[in-house]
Amino acid sequence: MKNRRALSPLIATAILISAAVVGGMMLYNYFSTTMGSVNKVNSLISDFTAMNVGSTTVLHYEFWNTGTQPANITGIVIVDDTGKETHVSITPILIRGGEKSSGNIVLSSPLSPGETYAVYAEYTVNGKQSTTSPVQITISP
Repeated sequence: MKNRRALSPLIATAILISAAVVGGMMLYNYFSTTMGSVNKVNSLISDFTAMNVGSTTVLHYEFWNTGTQPANITGIVIVDDTGKETHVSITPILIRGGEKSSGNIVLSSPLSPGETYAVYAEYTVNGKQSTTSPVQITISP
């Protein structure tokens, strides 16, 4: 039994330290990749105002893409106080990451003066559908 040989304590310590460093690097890489993709989620901030001009309603929009990927705005939805949704067809608006866009849309049917509506936009980022947070607007009488 005395002829049995073992690793020297110095080599054993070096192997353990190497394994700990490699394991730490693997964990760091995994979490930095996972958390990095979470932090880069696109967000589209919207603001809407509207006013009646004669017998039509003009809806003014402002969008800000706070993410890094392009967002494609595909529609606008207006919800009245009864919950009825009106989908407004628009020409898709492409907004690159970090950019802003604004404009006006003339609605085909006017909104009622004095009424409050919720307005939000539908958009896609990398093929994934999403919506902006609703914005409350009131049409001035």
